[in-house]
Amino acid sequence: MDSQSGFDWKELYRQILVALNEPLVDHKCNIRTTTDYQKSRVMTGGHITVSRLRTEMEQALKERKTRVVILDELQHLFKHGGGKVEQYYDVLKSISSRTDCAIVGIGTYELCFMMDWSGQMNRVTDYLQFSRYDFGAQSDLQSFFNAYSGLLAHVPMDLEEELLRPDLEYC
Repeated sequence: MDSQSGFDWKELYRQILVALNEPLVDHKCNIRTTTDYQKSRVMTGGHITVSRLRTEMEQALKERKTRVVILDELQHLFKHGGGKVEQYYDVLKSISSRTDCAIVGIGTYELCFMMDWSGQMNRVTDYLQFSRYDFGAQSDLQSFFNAYSGLLAHVPMDLEEELLRPDLEYC
């Protein structure tokens, strides 16, 4: 994403297609046929356009009956919008409407303030805040260690003993 020129929608659509396991994502191109029936051939138009990639993404979401798309760090979309917050919101709303797929945005508190810029966004937005762990409560402490152990179980290497017992002073 280049903050000078705005949000890179093409990259977002490509990443969604990759997440959907769409084959040959990076080899898609515009296809146009000639109207000259004597030549009768298919010609490719080079790199795929943003609108064509969006169409491909929407089709993939529909075909896979995707119900929810989760966009992490959503505040970056609006932060680099250059004053186009409502326009960017309209794009997301259109995608959701055309694919019958809910779009869930996850981000920092900064995102809450950005959503308040538009009355329409504010009406269709629900905020859910996850509280921090309270290490004074036994249930929170146990939940933290369960989550921490679960993450460590996926680390593909032997870990030192002290990593298995985190120092709560830094949590």
